Amino acid sequence: MAYSQLYLSCSKGSHKRGMLIVDTPFITYFSPTVISNIQLVAPKDCSNRIKSISINKNSSMDLDTFLEEITYMLENINSGWSHVESLMLDITSSTYIPTANDEINSIYSISTFDKLIKLAEYFANSMPNVTKINSRQKVDFGSRAIILNRIASTLAPQLKSLKSDVFSSIDADSFSSNLTCLELLFLPTAFQEIPYVCAKTLKKLKLTNISHDFTCLTSATLLKSATFPEHLRRFKISFCSKWVIKLSDVDFTSAERNMLADSFTESVDRSSNFLTVSNCLFGSNTIARQSEAVVRRELTASNLNSFNWSNLEKLKVTSPLYILSLLTILASYKQLKDIAIEDLVLDCNAERNIEIEMQQALTSQLAPVSTSVRIMRLIFGTNQYGTKNDAIAAKYLLLRMPGIQKIMMPKSQVAQIKKFVAKYHPYYPSLTSVIIGHY
Repeated sequence: MAYSQLYLSCSKGSHKRGMLIVDTPFITYFSPTVISNIQLVAPKDCSNRIKSISINKNSSMDLDTFLEEITYMLENINSGWSHVESLMLDITSSTYIPTANDEINSIYSISTFDKLIKLAEYFANSMPNVTKINSRQKVDFGSRAIILNRIASTLAPQLKSLKSDVFSSIDADSFSSNLTCLELLFLPTAFQEIPYVCAKTLKKLKLTNISHDFTCLTSATLLKSATFPEHLRRFKISFCSKWVIKLSDVDFTSAERNMLADSFTESVDRSSNFLTVSNCLFGSNTIARQSEAVVRRELTASNLNSFNWSNLEKLKVTSPLYILSLLTILASYKQLKDIAIEDLVLDCNAERNIEIEMQQALTSQLAPVSTSVRIMRLIFGTNQYGTKNDAIAAKYLLLRMPGIQKIMMPKSQVAQIKKFVAKYHPYYPSLTSVIIGHY
């Protein structure tokens, strides 16, 4: 184990370079800023056994000193790192490090930038067999992005996995045809371009902060050059933080794959792009084990009429939703099994009409609006006069949704809902088995 992984980690201390102490399971090397097991490798010339390198730097450590120490230790292993296959970077800095396009005004910035470039080029040149790169945790500015982008740009043609949550800009024509996992974070305001990716071998794709219409992804990039696969285990798209689509074990027809590719490469506005894609993914022709939508914008009668979500199974709405819109959703989406409404609102007219219907509910059963929903989560908003809604909406929905098995709501509403169920269950037998929980 000691010879298969090399770790270099920041540590405050007053140790002199080269000092050894025992730190089970490794004998650990301390410098003024870095802890490492590198002294197990150096005396025995065992670097050819190292398969992975993990580098960690805490934001409280001085970046200049850290870079000097890391470069010094790695360069003094004569046999090099040609057998390393996996590289983990976890480098955080609270010091501003300019990118190549920034104006550099201080000697300190120039010095640090040069050291970052030197270390990145050393990695790329001395580790020619790296196939996996994982860069995790966020940085304040560009220190780790510079290292990652330099290494990934050089090694892109051979990588099998690249995971990064730093702003990525990879300068290469294409990734390896063996790439199976790609996770990249883009700078939202920057030109977004990535190397060509072979879609046939790709198993996991995650692109964050991608532009809403994909028009800045040029012909050399993934979404315009590749076609959608016939089957995906997990598929998630986020539209401008307002809509999220999630699918599991989904099969696409040829027509759907072509339509999705066209939607991601044509210049379309945000609402129409989401409408086209969501209607395809939640429509009757798409087969998925699970389908979920998260909506963070207002749903009104006008835009609900444009949706064709006949196969949607799970829906979460975080923006205010009027109960009439909710009833439209319940009546339209026949496959819906799980719904969460985080801001349910009754206007005065709707509340008055519901009260009238509820007065007749014991003598004449209310017609079901949905029989498919099994789980419902409700948080109540405010009406137009600013007063809190009581549980009348939950009572009304329970009577009109006989398939409900569990309802979740604020704790303050639970007692009166239980009393309501006890009173009404002889007339609505489905209420007998309903589980009432609270947040």
